[in-house]
Amino acid sequence: MSQITTSPAEFATSTSSWDSLFVTSDAQTCQSSASALALWIDAREAAARPRRPGAVSAANILSAREKANPEYASRLSAARKRLANEFYGTPTSLSQMRLSKGLSQVALAEKLGTSQPHIAKIEAGKVKIQFATAVQLADALGITLDELRPLIEQAVAESFAEK
Repeated sequence: MSQITTSPAEFATSTSSWDSLFVTSDAQTCQSSASALALWIDAREAAARPRRPGAVSAANILSAREKANPEYASRLSAARKRLANEFYGTPTSLSQMRLSKGLSQVALAEKLGTSQPHIAKIEAGKVKIQFATAVQLADALGITLDELRPLIEQAVAESFAEK
């Protein structure tokens, strides 16, 4: 399954005039016409590129700002909860559950004593977690292991479906 995002020309920086910008991770979907610009992004290539020395991720910048300003952290947490409620209703995935609790991946990682990329892999069903991690995850999300299990199973099922 490929996703195509269309944006008006004013959001795309170019030396030419484009009616829309298509961003896709599927090379077969990458099409160009006189009025559109197609951009193919190979996620594997982007992930393989080393980070510049001294570069800081957006997640780390946001986390630092949350730590420095409790009022900002509170507003952002409330926004995450509203977002989860408006878009998802009842959480049916780990990421939805995390958002419904007002947590970022960085904040959840800190509660578990792990890293944000590891949380992303858990949410994507890319890693098998041990029982101790499942207990910590359930505690951090304020749910039982019985409530956590279907969320993990769904993440793993979706991960296998992508292959």
